Amino acid sequence: MTRVPTGTHKSVNVSSCDVARKHGNFTNFWSAVVAGLAVFTVSAPQLPYTAQARPAISAPRAVPSVIESWQAPTSSTTSGNTTLLGDAGPATELDVTFGLALQPSDLPDLVQSLSTPGSSSYRHYESVAWLARHTGATEATSTAVLDYLRSQGIVGHLDPTASYVEAAVSVAQAAKLFGTSFGRYYFNGAYGWDTYLSGVVVAPRSLPQLPSALKGLVKLVYGLQAFPAETVGPNSVLQEAATRSSLLGGSFGGLGTAGGCSAGRVVDHVPTFTPRQYLTAYGVEALRSEGLSGQGQAVAIISAEPATQSNLASFTRCFGLATPPIRDIRVGTGTTVALDDPDANWEIALDTEMVTAVAPRLSDIDVIYDPYGSVVDRLDATLNRSLIQGPMPKVVSYSGGSCEPLGNTAYSDVALQYALTEHILMDMAATGISFVASAGDTGSSCNQANAAVAGARLSVQFPASSPYTTSAGGELLGLNAANGIQGQRVWDDLPLGIGLAGGGGQSAVFSRPWYQQRLMTAGHGRLVPDVALEADIDYPIANYCTAGCNGYGWNRGGGTSAAAPLMAGGIALADQGASMHGQAPLGLVNPLLYQLGESGSKALVNITMGNNDIYGLGCCSAKPGYNEAAGWGSVDFSQFITAAVSAGGN
Repeated sequence: MTRVPTGTHKSVNVSSCDVARKHGNFTNFWSAVVAGLAVFTVSAPQLPYTAQARPAISAPRAVPSVIESWQAPTSSTTSGNTTLLGDAGPATELDVTFGLALQPSDLPDLVQSLSTPGSSSYRHYESVAWLARHTGATEATSTAVLDYLRSQGIVGHLDPTASYVEAAVSVAQAAKLFGTSFGRYYFNGAYGWDTYLSGVVVAPRSLPQLPSALKGLVKLVYGLQAFPAETVGPNSVLQEAATRSSLLGGSFGGLGTAGGCSAGRVVDHVPTFTPRQYLTAYGVEALRSEGLSGQGQAVAIISAEPATQSNLASFTRCFGLATPPIRDIRVGTGTTVALDDPDANWEIALDTEMVTAVAPRLSDIDVIYDPYGSVVDRLDATLNRSLIQGPMPKVVSYSGGSCEPLGNTAYSDVALQYALTEHILMDMAATGISFVASAGDTGSSCNQANAAVAGARLSVQFPASSPYTTSAGGELLGLNAANGIQGQRVWDDLPLGIGLAGGGGQSAVFSRPWYQQRLMTAGHGRLVPDVALEADIDYPIANYCTAGCNGYGWNRGGGTSAAAPLMAGGIALADQGASMHGQAPLGLVNPLLYQLGESGSKALVNITMGNNDIYGLGCCSAKPGYNEAAGWGSVDFSQFITAAVSAGGN
């Protein structure tokens, strides 16, 4: 989320704001992560290391097959950005994930057939139980792993897709299990999961070894380190910049006509975008007369923090909206406490409010949170009936991610999570779940901190870069008095002296998926984003957060953390429309989006002005048709729902 609090200064906080190949046996995809590793693939923190031979990131390829080993300092000295402080406490708990050996399957091909309009199996989804039986680990494999862990005094839990076992493991147990000791390190200056990590890290002091009893049963392990909690990077504080009035007005259009209470329409003397404006612009208001407000649908939001119903109620009261119930669902091993971090609370407040603005009569919003764990367990929870009480969510929104180069090179724990995340995302798509993720807030060079330390380079954000994700970029709307779209440009606040813009570019990890094969863009990687919605922070979106947010109240927000839940809410309306016609949910919407874009459908409105090249790297500029700065452009949800119903899916 990008937040501009009230006051005489602007303080910008950024907290965020696949298929390895197109066809074939999924065993090959999983093996890409562990190929060439004779004994054990294990994650390691970004401590000083000696890397094994590996190819440079010069072309898209599979999730890295070689994970670096590393050498931690053995005395209380400083090495690079890491200082050994001493031995880790034996009772310190680690949240460890054991990725299981999976059965041979054609899961990528299955997802393609289920999600591509015109396919004979389009939207004929499979159950989670079926996927676990046919694409997860065998019962013999999972039972053997669980039994072995139990013999070591460790209680493991098998996920619903039978892809991994998660367990709370003490440092003493991990040392015995993996044949290594653990140290406490002061760790400063590494960027991962869009998070500036600084603090005390618990990590192995030598490369762990997989127990012989688990060889052939477990293909990857991560979580053998305890990083500081997910936090936002340092603020960029600057004097209040003059608004770019030259961008609004004239032929481009202005802010349109606001609605709602006065406190929400103008924050700190700055006019905001309110639901009346962006809902009309994106064709949502036109759907209300058809009874489409999200009834009978549930949306899940992936978060670091729980949400607060009172924040949402204040937002909806101002704008005359219904208030769907929020269900906070804690996942992970439960060995840590919530962050109680104001910036994380702002993020989830923005997410719930944007979803609600579009779909105010949802049955509920499931906020799935874990402040210390990976995104894997939070995504996997959307498939877990034992955790979800009520309608299972068929749309999931995530305003977060990690920069690909970090996950693909030095930050190997993230690289391992890529492989498991991809399997979970494919399972979600195969069951009819749509997943939307923010494309990031720092243009075509993923994040500022990484650029400042290592030099700016073209990079995109995962999981937005996954072919199984609908990636939401950012735009600035220009509206007429009736709130119709008069102009659109790529979100780029660089003219304000703020290095923020909608994420976009080309993946260095994931190959171009089947639905992008007809695009003429050079290269071979998955292109990001797919669409772009309102995100500009100089002309901000009104949002509200008091509980957990230091009592700030009304705020000027934005970023692709607003765009992603707006898109998720729109897909929930489309699912409702499909249901009214006896059709299944939309699931992975990208193949439909690209068919609509290529046919010139009015459901997608091209953005042809601006760029997201905040570091002068030559990418990416808007142009007619698809582009890497704004995807296919914005969405007219009224037209989109008509097209989705026409595409079928009975």
